[in-house]
Amino acid sequence: MIAGELTRLRSAAVAALVTLLLAVGFATGCGEQGNKKNSLLEISSVNKLANRTGGSNTTLGFRGIITYSDSDTHMVFLEDATGGIEVDAAGIPNLPKIDTLVEVHGIALQTSGFPLVVRPSIVLLGYRRAPAAIPARASDLASAGYVGRRVEVRGTVQSGTIDQIGLLRVRIRDGEQVITARVKNNSDVDREALLGALITLRGVADPVINTDGAIEDYRVWTDSANQIKIVRAPAFTRTFSAHCRRGSPRAGASGCRAARQAEHSPPA
Repeated sequence: MIAGELTRLRSAAVAALVTLLLAVGFATGCGEQGNKKNSLLEISSVNKLANRTGGSNTTLGFRGIITYSDSDTHMVFLEDATGGIEVDAAGIPNLPKIDTLVEVHGIALQTSGFPLVVRPSIVLLGYRRAPAAIPARASDLASAGYVGRRVEVRGTVQSGTIDQIGLLRVRIRDGEQVITARVKNNSDVDREALLGALITLRGVADPVINTDGAIEDYRVWTDSANQIKIVRAPAFTRTFSAHCRRGSPRAGASGCRAARQAEHSPPA
């Protein structure tokens, strides 16, 4: 009788203990998930913390929209409402495309004067349109409010060449400075139509800073040539256009082709 009562009491105690442990475990798990979500930082905060965490193994988490992605260079840029940042995605086989919202956890370092996130894990969260480009002069590109963000620059094209990795490098004169845009998808570009033209170009600001802190290159990364718009054709193209309309032999085939493209390019 007594033994049976003790058995029933022991069983009730074990059941109560199991229930308590399950409740504590559930609460702890929920708390961990909530803490992980609440620990996400704004990109501007990640940029500020990069100096303090440089060289450490501190992992920071944040969310942003992909504004530039290149699997050849393992380069990804993200932006939220507070700023932009670069992620070194080496080792990640399938990089997210532009206009994708992602969550990133990685180590923020300060390199070449600007933050860089390395050893990242990237989780795709779905489609989200990239933020609008902000108007910028060349002199703005190295400022904290512009680095890593989508910008729209304006100037006169000095040259357009294809580099060793297939990017179109467009040199754009803006006052006393020259912006160098690297354009990824450029197969349909007529470089003759760009030379000497006044254009607008949208891309991600990523200036190059030397060890002395001086700006070596006002660099902009552009995903596609459709981010280039001709505002005003160069003077020689306008002359060619007039000759083409009159059927003058002074206008060669290439000149007429450049003139037609310039005339039909929509304004920015």
